[in-house]
Amino acid sequence: MRTKTLRTVLAAAVLGGSAVTIGYLSTGSASAEVVPETLPASARHSIPAFTSLKDVVVDPVRRHVAVSDGSGVRLAVLNYDGTTAVERTGLTGVNGLKFASDYGRLYAAVPGANAVIAYDAATLAEVKRYPVGTGVLPEKLAFAGDRLWFSYQGPSVPTIGGLGSLDLTDGTVTTRQIDGLQWAPLLASSPAKPDLLALAADNESSGKVEVYNVAFDTTNPISYRFFEVTGLRDIGFSPDGSLFFASGWGGTQFATVSEAKPAGTITNPGSVQTVGVSPAGLMIAGLPGGSTSELNFVAAGDTTTTKRWKIVPAPYSTNKVAWEPGGGKLFTFVGDSGGGESMWVLDDPAHTATALKVSAPATAARGAQVIVAGTLSGGLPAGTKLSVTRTDEESPQGSALTAVATDEDGAFTVVDQPPAGGTVKYTIAYAGDGTFRSATATASLTVTKTASVVTLSPSGTVYNYGTTVGFTAHLGAAFANRTVEIWADPYGSDQANRLLRKVAADAGGNVTTSLRLTRNTTVSAVYAGDSRYAARTVRSTVYTRVGVTTAVTKQYATSGGYYVFHKTKNPVFTTTMTAAAKRKQKLSFEVYSGGKWKPWKSYMLTLSSAGKSTYTLTGTHTINAKYRVRAAYVTTTSGDNLNYTTYGPYRYFTFRK
Repeated sequence: MRTKTLRTVLAAAVLGGSAVTIGYLSTGSASAEVVPETLPASARHSIPAFTSLKDVVVDPVRRHVAVSDGSGVRLAVLNYDGTTAVERTGLTGVNGLKFASDYGRLYAAVPGANAVIAYDAATLAEVKRYPVGTGVLPEKLAFAGDRLWFSYQGPSVPTIGGLGSLDLTDGTVTTRQIDGLQWAPLLASSPAKPDLLALAADNESSGKVEVYNVAFDTTNPISYRFFEVTGLRDIGFSPDGSLFFASGWGGTQFATVSEAKPAGTITNPGSVQTVGVSPAGLMIAGLPGGSTSELNFVAAGDTTTTKRWKIVPAPYSTNKVAWEPGGGKLFTFVGDSGGGESMWVLDDPAHTATALKVSAPATAARGAQVIVAGTLSGGLPAGTKLSVTRTDEESPQGSALTAVATDEDGAFTVVDQPPAGGTVKYTIAYAGDGTFRSATATASLTVTKTASVVTLSPSGTVYNYGTTVGFTAHLGAAFANRTVEIWADPYGSDQANRLLRKVAADAGGNVTTSLRLTRNTTVSAVYAGDSRYAARTVRSTVYTRVGVTTAVTKQYATSGGYYVFHKTKNPVFTTTMTAAAKRKQKLSFEVYSGGKWKPWKSYMLTLSSAGKSTYTLTGTHTINAKYRVRAAYVTTTSGDNLNYTTYGPYRYFTFRK
């Protein structure tokens, strides 16, 4: 018959300040019916030999395991695969270890330095040293209340163990020797009850155990007892902090903290070496009856082994076990026959594996119904609740939706109408419990945003050189963003696209700006969109004529709009045009014949850097014939496309005797 579970004996009484007696139950179920598994060789990682492995703590942020050497000179930080990430040598022995709550610092008890030393958790560079007193040899560390507590071996002869506290804000240290403790006591605390601190003598016989509420009194324990645990090796609290346990050669005994009532005994394994506590339960390591180490898992709220693992081929006992905070991995350190250590890594041994599969359509229209379907496997019952989180542009940190429940086949559906467009991700999560592992899966789809309406005017219009033109961008409906940018990109590679204006559209949806035109220009209205309306860019091109005129010289008179030349004179035509690099102008001549103007001759003339070119008309000149000439800029033909094709005014001329 199973022993009563821990939950059935928990008391809800408020912690008091008076000393009471903790009882124990010596006849617990041996759980021999649980068949042990053999850990695979792949779980084993050899690590460099330690003279005396003292403590192990896990950093889930960097996925590191810190290990201390009590007799040697090393403090090492290992990767999860057992390789060394960083280490410090040349120390004077390192005992207890504790990480700060944010895992930024690693605190170590260093007896040879009579100090607690804070190291940078990533580099092991020393950050600060806290002297604890001459002759005070710190051993174990525990956080409780607002302080870091340490047990120590005192300077008296015979040695008396003691308890000290360290205020990390100002470095204040207090110490107190405790009668009846021959050595530095074991320490334990619990995140579930952060004001509780337990200590126990590390003797080879019955041990003195005291539990304090450090928020009230650190001299009078709220619970006190000489536990009859032979060879006391480890102490601690149950996952919820309501029970206290002491482990040794005779097994693990439990008692309530608040009422000091017995709560059961786990008698297997018979020789307990160390115990690790996680929210899921306890992992008890020891030698059950041979030289092969064994791990026994006791689920939270139970006193009976539910899972067992043999560690082979290691012939020596387990020295330390440590859980990954919040992650579920278990790190077990076992002595090797060659004198070194092996680190065995179990992936969430406390729970049964579960798995989530989720699928969603590839695309959907914004506001349309979306169905996300999936299954949860692992043997969970129908009605298992799953949390649903939608992540999109409007909720980048995620927005919780109504939870869903599985049916008898583990299937579930999520029906939603995503308000935002873009990539929408659904995260389905099973939180796990004391039996089953947590599981998470995601599915993403693309939600089409509503098309934005953006217009820009004017467009396609031709303007004279130097004209200042006003532009108006109009934005239709939008959700959160109403900012419109207007850009101008003049033709040619020598001028960059530039921002003319960036402002929220007015109440009528309009944004206006102006631009003085000197060349053809593409104007763009750019709307970046928002979570519900798509980005949109519209462009308009406006064209700009060049300035062009032709001057006539060498004439002797003007008559009826004609320049009149002697037949012996050669007319000179000087064209002035808007300048540009390597630009040419087309100079065209026409003659009046048969009642209409007919092409006569034309030339492509290179303009100077000032935009001028001169042409002299030579040859035999016909008397009384009518001529006209004009200069023109022809897009592309004149060497560039910076401006719109532009014709200058005609100049009329004739020859007389």
